[in-house]
Amino acid sequence: MAAGAMLPDSLIKTPKAEAAYKINPKDVLNYNPKMQYRPMGRTGVNVSALGFGMLRLPMLADGKTVDVNQTVDMVHRAIEGGVNYIDTGRVYLGGQSELAVGKALANGWRDRVYVTSKMPWWIMERPEDFEKFFDESRRAIGTDVIDFYHIHMIMHRGWKEKVVP
Repeated sequence: MAAGAMLPDSLIKTPKAEAAYKINPKDVLNYNPKMQYRPMGRTGVNVSALGFGMLRLPMLADGKTVDVNQTVDMVHRAIEGGVNYIDTGRVYLGGQSELAVGKALANGWRDRVYVTSKMPWWIMERPEDFEKFFDESRRAIGTDVIDFYHIHMIMHRGWKEKVVP
């Protein structure tokens, strides 16, 4: 960073920045005092300032297959450090990302995090596909609930053509 450059208060620990996010630890899933947490919009949910994105994961030597064991270890380490937000997407790594999330969150780890996934609008053919793909993502992740589900990279033209009848 150039000498004299200023960082916004939200990126540095100052009394002013800390006061803006006064959150009761009892209101935080998987609270760790070493992690900072933020309200997620108006959802009433407090998420870790650092989430775990599942777009880029370690790969096996073939360069095409996710190294699930290493990925699971990484996710567990993040959760132990207070991360409570896991971000994946249906098309990440050809669908391997959601499967890796499912393996990482098995055996009770799911109860410590919020999971978000994304539905890519460009693979939808009709409005009914939304529920079909949502259910497929839920099964891949191995959960009854996806806490936050987004339309991935929505564009006005695509929305009108593919989603809204």
